[in-house]
Amino acid sequence: MFKKIIPVVVLTALLVGGCNLTNLGGEQPVAVPSPTIALPLPTQEVAEEEAMPTSIEVIDPTATQEPTAVTVEEEEADEEEVLEEEPTAEATREAVPTNTPQPTPTNTAVPLTGDPGVDNGKENWKEDFKNPAAAAVIQDEDWFSKGAVADGALVFTGKQSQVPAWRMAGTGDGMLGKAYVEAIIQNGTCNSGSDSSGLYFRVPNINNPTQGYLFGLNCEGYFYLWRWNGTALPKGEMQALIPLTFSEKANVGTDLINRLGVITNKAGRMILYINGSPVAEYTSDTYPDGYFGVFVRPASANPFTVKVDQLAMWKNPVVPTEKFYSPSATNEDEGEINKFNFASLLEDPMQDPGIVLGEPTWRDYLNSSANWGAFMNDYAITTGNQDGQLVMIGLKKESAWVLSSAPKLADGAVEVVMETEKCQMWDSYGIMFRVPVAAEGDRGYLFGVTCNGYYFLWKWDGKSDKMTTLIDYTKDVSAINYNSGARNRLDMVMVGSTLQLYANGVYLASYTDSTFTEGSWGVFVRPQYTDQFTVYLDEASYWINKPAE
Repeated sequence: MFKKIIPVVVLTALLVGGCNLTNLGGEQPVAVPSPTIALPLPTQEVAEEEAMPTSIEVIDPTATQEPTAVTVEEEEADEEEVLEEEPTAEATREAVPTNTPQPTPTNTAVPLTGDPGVDNGKENWKEDFKNPAAAAVIQDEDWFSKGAVADGALVFTGKQSQVPAWRMAGTGDGMLGKAYVEAIIQNGTCNSGSDSSGLYFRVPNINNPTQGYLFGLNCEGYFYLWRWNGTALPKGEMQALIPLTFSEKANVGTDLINRLGVITNKAGRMILYINGSPVAEYTSDTYPDGYFGVFVRPASANPFTVKVDQLAMWKNPVVPTEKFYSPSATNEDEGEINKFNFASLLEDPMQDPGIVLGEPTWRDYLNSSANWGAFMNDYAITTGNQDGQLVMIGLKKESAWVLSSAPKLADGAVEVVMETEKCQMWDSYGIMFRVPVAAEGDRGYLFGVTCNGYYFLWKWDGKSDKMTTLIDYTKDVSAINYNSGARNRLDMVMVGSTLQLYANGVYLASYTDSTFTEGSWGVFVRPQYTDQFTVYLDEASYWINKPAE
């Protein structure tokens, strides 16, 4: 399971007399003068309307208690189902003349191929889409997708970027515990290598399919296993069980066909197959049985269409006794950490990290503020709201930040989705990262965007009371959404001394600096023009990079 950790709040101001913060520890910091930083002049066309701030005010963050990790591990079934030989039909006795010699029968065992679609004989249920009127899937169109049967296939189009859409199979056999399910899927035009499709299975409620597992394969031959809980308020929760993993068994590219299958048993074991070959397994009994169907997931703004040629199901299949490759996105205690495609981002930084890296190691939908905490002091207020957001209000013209309770991050990536309310000119917000000591919160990098479409990268060293500009204010209104009510997805990729900045999937800039090599991360707000400048943190994610050994 992902780790749930007691939150730590790092406040970003000197406490004012009369402010009661019972969760803070340590002595009060000593006030220090704010350093002055030479900032770039605005371009000629904005000189009159966009007055540059002449200095950056810096505060000495208040020390807080170091977080204590509390791990909640997923219970996984240890029992392994042992293959039992199927009983043979009882032979019928017939009278045999005594004077006629009979040959001695010999038993010839049929060797198993390892392909469940072959070894388990005739399927118990199959939909080949030869009769559109009787097809056992819903044919309709909504905001997420469109599905219609034509030419012996379900033509299935996903319409929303990075949003899986599914169609359930009406097998008429109820909930499936021990079973093998399979889909034959042909890719349409791959607009992105990360476009994917696959099986949606162990769905508890076929009429309200808001929970289940997704076994997907993308156009570049990478497969994954995710668990979806759409009932987690307010926006649902997707958890990566097996990260993006390349398989040589996959047929890669546009118009190619793959046969995807999953064996499940009642102990929670899931064995994943691509074109008849086992590629991985995972054990999870969150959803011990259920229905199945297919899904499609575009990775970009362009719709992604597949043709589903066949769906099939076998009850009580032969279950292998051997174990298969079992990567885990959540098993950090046992040393298993996601290996994401950071090498590709470093080689070609123009790619969108949210697409290239896939489902993150950890994602917080802010269904509660437990990973961030709530506080109020003279400089900022943070609190959760009923819409699943962390609300952060800047009270002074100074940077104030709050760090998440996620583990320290050295090499990896951080992504946040933030929205503004009233937002003017040089008001700014963004990511603070590589904070060496969370309890002190007095050092680290700040990657921010402004309300008039600029981005910047600063380095703060509170030990020496120094803020250093690494990347000056740089305007990019093609990538940054600005003005009041803007929503931005900010990504910070950090591998070694290389720091890469992104806004809404668009590469902005890179910088090389090795002052801080690892640390905690969070978000910051910096009012300059707006009284009580307010931002909303909607999602926060991180990916851990573990170089191949």
